[in-house]
Order: sequence, then C-alpha cells, then structure tokens
Amino acid sequence: MADLEAWLSAAAVPPPYVLVGHSLGGHVVRAFAAAHRADVAGLVLVDVRHEELYAKLPDTFLARLAEWSPRDTEQACHADELVRGLGGLKGLPVSVITHGRADWIPDEFGLSPEDRDRAEHEWQRSQLDLAARFGQSTVHVARDSGHVIPVEQPEMVVREVVSILGRRTAP
Repeated sequence: MADLEAWLSAAAVPPPYVLVGHSLGGHVVRAFAAAHRADVAGLVLVDVRHEELYAKLPDTFLARLAEWSPRDTEQACHADELVRGLGGLKGLPVSVITHGRADWIPDEFGLSPEDRDRAEHEWQRSQLDLAARFGQSTVHVARDSGHVIPVEQPEMVVREVVSILGRRTAP
C-alpha cells in the first residue's frame, strides 16, 4: 500500500480514485481504500484472492503451493492477515470480475480432478463473498478468460472502471 500512496503522491494524481486490483493486488487496493476511504470512489476487484481462501482449499493444493513458491505463500498469508481486519468499506461501489476458465492451478501441482473442482468451487464462492461485503457491488464473469483477465479481456476491466465513474457522476 505504501508504494501506491507514494506513486499517487509523486504523480500528483488527485482523488477520487477508482482502484483496480488483480489477484493479490486486491489486498493492496482494499487496504488503500480502508486507509483513504474519502479519496476512493470505488474498486474493481479482478479475480482477487480472498483472505480466507487458503483455509478452504484442499490440503494437497496448499502443500504443493508451499513447495512451489514458499516465499510467495508466506507473503500471501501475511497479506491475508492484514486485510482480515479491514473495515470502513461498506457502501463503497465495487465491481468483482471473476474468471470463466479455471486455469489458476498449475498442472504441475498434480491435483486430482476432485481437488481441482473443489478449489475452483471455493474460488468462485470467495468472489461472491467479497461482493457481498459491499452494499453497492456487482459480479461479472469473464467467460473467455482464465486468471489473467486484465490481459485476456481488458475491455471488461475498463468497462467496470467507467461504470463506477458513471455512478459517481450520476445525479
């Protein structure tokens, strides 16, 4: 969050902000919005990680993730702890965009089809949970995208930013 604050300050970008967070970047924009609520017009959460997701995933997934990327796993868990205590975001306009293709689990993890299905179910459930936390939220499925929605369907992200801006300027 400090990097985002520094960048906005250095670039002299005035509020209000519509912040877009992808994957773990969702934690960054949520933390910024909680700290600077008056400066944030809305959030677009693009296939973001939910802070309770790890507790719901199959043990085989977590074991493979810890082997594959121990530092990233540790940092993600720390970030989860940070956003668990966030408040003050109720009523903030939020758009949640989730993937339509379940490609976020690397084949190298070697998960069974049942574990893959369970992990995908938990991911999608977590996206709905995030949207439910805000009074003014929408949920959209990027049907033609996997996890990298900003690359595969950037127009969807832009459309949601414009939509939030439109809500702000509507009479």
